[in-house]
Amino acid sequence: MHIQIKGEWRGLLAAFALMPYHKKNIETIPVNFDELKINPMKGANKEENSDGNFIQVISSVTLGGAIAQGQNWNEIGIIKMENKPIGLLVPNTIVSPAKFYGNSISAGIDWFQGGRFIDPCEAANVQPEQFMVLIKFIDELSKGLDQVTVSDTNYYNIIREALDSFKTDCQNRVDTNLAGDVDIAGYKKYNISNTSKC
Repeated sequence: MHIQIKGEWRGLLAAFALMPYHKKNIETIPVNFDELKINPMKGANKEENSDGNFIQVISSVTLGGAIAQGQNWNEIGIIKMENKPIGLLVPNTIVSPAKFYGNSISAGIDWFQGGRFIDPCEAANVQPEQFMVLIKFIDELSKGLDQVTVSDTNYYNIIREALDSFKTDCQNRVDTNLAGDVDIAGYKKYNISNTSKC
């Protein structure tokens, strides 16, 4: 994966896993294009002063394969943070950030920098406890993937490798923090041997 794409993908996954820390409301809204073909007004834009119908636009796009059998591009989910769209739940990569999601996210997420998500493993203020939560979240995603009947082995392998790599990077951040020396002003570190001769 390209570094920026990987960072944004990891950042969006982390937004779900670390909701108790950033305290922003995230919801997913299912979109079923087959239903919209029957009732196109179901997805009509109800916001004033906004142009276009998101559902009509996205339903015209066909993006390809899926990780698991039973998943398809006729059923996706819109990811909203604080009632603003930031991405999609999709069948080939689990999540995908929206094109202009940066305008929809306010301050308060340590791995949202420069108007986009970055890899949480590259963010300075993410704490070891948060990485432990991320590791658990990634484990649960991986267990879920292990239980599906694979539709496209290529997509499956790419996502499994990406999740495994993310987990490894999170664990490395935890290990780095645990191994770090704590400096206390005015004190020096000494190795003391307590061997006594009787």
